[in-house]
Amino acid sequence: MTTTTVDPTQLARFSVIFAYQQFWAVLPLVDQQPAEQTAGILQAIAEEPELGRQIAAANQRRTRGIHLYGETIPHVTSMTGAEGSDASIEDCADTSHTGTVENRTNKTVTRNPQRTHITAHLHRTSELGHWKVHELTAIEPADCGQSH
Repeated sequence: MTTTTVDPTQLARFSVIFAYQQFWAVLPLVDQQPAEQTAGILQAIAEEPELGRQIAAANQRRTRGIHLYGETIPHVTSMTGAEGSDASIEDCADTSHTGTVENRTNKTVTRNPQRTHITAHLHRTSELGHWKVHELTAIEPADCGQSH
């Protein structure tokens, strides 16, 4: 039997990127669920202060009769801290197929830019803990330095 070793640094980086990608995959699905489930769904992928921001944004969308559409596609350009409990990601995300639409008519209300430069901070409570998005900062439109 052949055994292979996993580079702990690469595994740590993979775990952070996976949690970050999961955040973007789950976020547009929140609007499709009953309002009383919003906090529970978001608690699986985010922590304060981002958790509160995302709950408030979902509630505002419901009040306005709109919902998110599309999927943000991360293009991580750098990462630090993956082997600790606090990691930072620089991302030049493809947001070209995302925005908001009216619930009744499905008419586009907002369309996001082609690229959005995002700085994400993720946190985990223990060495084996699950990474969650702690805080996001988006810079639109993005100057990502090169096309991806």
